[in-house]
Amino acid sequence: FPRARFDRVLPRPVRAGVLVDRGCKSSCEGFVMAARQSGKVTLFGAEPTGGVLDYANVNRVTACGGLVLGYPTSRSQRLPGDPVDPAGIAPQVRIPPGVRDEIGWVRDTLERGEARVRR
Repeated sequence: FPRARFDRVLPRPVRAGVLVDRGCKSSCEGFVMAARQSGKVTLFGAEPTGGVLDYANVNRVTACGGLVLGYPTSRSQRLPGDPVDPAGIAPQVRIPPGVRDEIGWVRDTLERGEARVRR
């Protein structure tokens, strides 16, 4: 994913958490790839993203008998060195099993400063 360049860093937010799971696919994974470039952002989740970013812009064609064929019309420039498909993007901080309020858990973890990860 191309590294974003900014001419300045705003003071707020000081820290940000992004929740991910297997429902985060395609464009969502593009957002995650861009967001994780910031030292202020930490990815949280109990599982990785869906892993469908590398091959995109699917074109669907209906063939004889109603068979639908889907094929990608573009491929990520990161390949083959930094694939997302099929494993997805792993969270930097795992949310423990049994946590019912994931947003509250992430907020509390960020406020306590416990979400520092090595980059």
